[in-house]
Amino acid sequence: VALLELEIPTLLREQELPDAAPATRALGAELEDSEACGRWSNAHNISFPHTESPNLAPPPVVSPIVPSAPPSAPFVGEFVFSYMVATVFMCLLLLGFWAYKLPSDRGSSIASNENSRGRTVFGEDSPHDRPAPVFVGHITGIAGAKWSDEPNYIAPMGVRVALGRTYKIKSGLLEITYHSGAKVILEGPCTYKVESVAGGFLERGKLTARIIHQGPAASAAGAKPQAVFIVHTPTAVVTDLGTEFGVEVDENGDTTSYVFEGKIVVKAGIRGFGDSGIREVQLGAGESVMVGRVRETHHNSTKTETVHFTHPTTPPKFVLVFPRLKRNYLDLADIVAGGDGFGDARDRGIDAVNGRVVLSQPRDMSVLSGLHGDTRYHAVNELPFVDGVFIPDGGEGPVQITSAGHASSDFVDTNNRTWNLIWAGQIVTEYTPKRTVSCWLGNANYAGRRHSVLTMASNKGITFDLDAIRRKFPDVRLVRFTAVAGNTEMRSANPQAPRVSADLWVFVDGSLRFNKTDINSADDGFVVDIPLAPSERFLTLATTDAGNGHSFDWTIFGDPRLKIISKINDRTSGIHETQPSHAASGKEGAPIK
Repeated sequence: VALLELEIPTLLREQELPDAAPATRALGAELEDSEACGRWSNAHNISFPHTESPNLAPPPVVSPIVPSAPPSAPFVGEFVFSYMVATVFMCLLLLGFWAYKLPSDRGSSIASNENSRGRTVFGEDSPHDRPAPVFVGHITGIAGAKWSDEPNYIAPMGVRVALGRTYKIKSGLLEITYHSGAKVILEGPCTYKVESVAGGFLERGKLTARIIHQGPAASAAGAKPQAVFIVHTPTAVVTDLGTEFGVEVDENGDTTSYVFEGKIVVKAGIRGFGDSGIREVQLGAGESVMVGRVRETHHNSTKTETVHFTHPTTPPKFVLVFPRLKRNYLDLADIVAGGDGFGDARDRGIDAVNGRVVLSQPRDMSVLSGLHGDTRYHAVNELPFVDGVFIPDGGEGPVQITSAGHASSDFVDTNNRTWNLIWAGQIVTEYTPKRTVSCWLGNANYAGRRHSVLTMASNKGITFDLDAIRRKFPDVRLVRFTAVAGNTEMRSANPQAPRVSADLWVFVDGSLRFNKTDINSADDGFVVDIPLAPSERFLTLATTDAGNGHSFDWTIFGDPRLKIISKINDRTSGIHETQPSHAASGKEGAPIK
């Protein structure tokens, strides 16, 4: 009954039948009022009298008894619930990023916006559709290369050489080594495009190529066979047949080819006009040919352009060996010891009396005492960079100091006597017990591993042939001679001993450039820094005894070096030099303290 009492008014109210009888609607309203009153009276324990209806007896009012239920407890704690919400949020966020990065049509959607990636031409392929670059080699050498400053040219980044890449250099050298083994040296100004895995297009400049073909043994070992190397130019096609050759293209596009070793085939033909009328010639070692343009005018006044072969009177000069300077100086001590100046050879010397090379110091040092010269200049034939040696003695008149006849009258009278050798390293005066000549000047021991020294007891001279060095290293320029020179004798430490002193001399082509006289260990060392001109040929170092005898004079040249720069870039090479001495910051001729 209670359930019916609660549901009837609601049912009548929700349905609101339009055709319901007025009595029915009145009954629903009355029942609804009775419901409200019943609930309020039950809540406040108040009874209301029922009004009587003329047609219907008032229904009994029964209040429903609804038991009060306790509030339900949450299924998780507040902290755990918050943590779960945050976790779900982060998962959704990561899912959104993933959906942004990896949709299959993202490339096309980006490409559809022409301004978003710089696309300005209708129909241009999307960057995502371009093939990956193919690398055919590496840049294995750069010497003073300056990239083109053309506004539309972008200098390459990295050392890998990609197919289709164009290299434009204003000056200097660039070496490319292909994966096939071919080495190409580009000499600026030059424009070269990598067109294949074994060749390219030389638009302008000089190119030297060396191709090493794999032999049967290499092929059997699993190496890939060497492909031919082809160089295209505006007027020719140069194909190697296992060789070393050079190609030069001038501003007009004319091509000159020269073979150093092996053979090449040169085909004449203007690039872009097909192969009609192409002629070819095969060249061997020492042969050269030039392919030039010829403009012809026909009877109907039409002009055509063809190419023809000529033999140049003077083949162009090419760089065959890429210059790789080990350091930016030549060590004269290494040269005296038999090296080329770039090494660290030591413990060899020259007998200044006769020019003979000495490979080791004798155990009996008495054989090197009291040596007497013959007033002659002696060539050192065993050392290509040493012109000769001599015993300076002003008492006999002018002393010859070069093979070209340069002489000096500046030396004192030395009685033409000396002792020991011109030695690259430290001289041993006694073996039992072992005693050596001191090589200390200032705070530096020039017999140490970070330095070098030429030990020259007084009354000796040595001349270096600078032209011979230039011929050996044509890509470098000799710019100056530097050293720290002094007398390391120890006799002056005894105030009762007679005075010991010596003189130092440096000549260039017979002209005196540096001189310090009457010096001993109290004077420490002197910085020598002498510029060298390209036309100067001879560098002479000499010591004399200051007129008081040669005993105990231990004169040395510490870190004797010829500073060099590369002719290619005309600046100091990038090889870091080991800080040799105080000469780096000292003033020429000034003592170091």
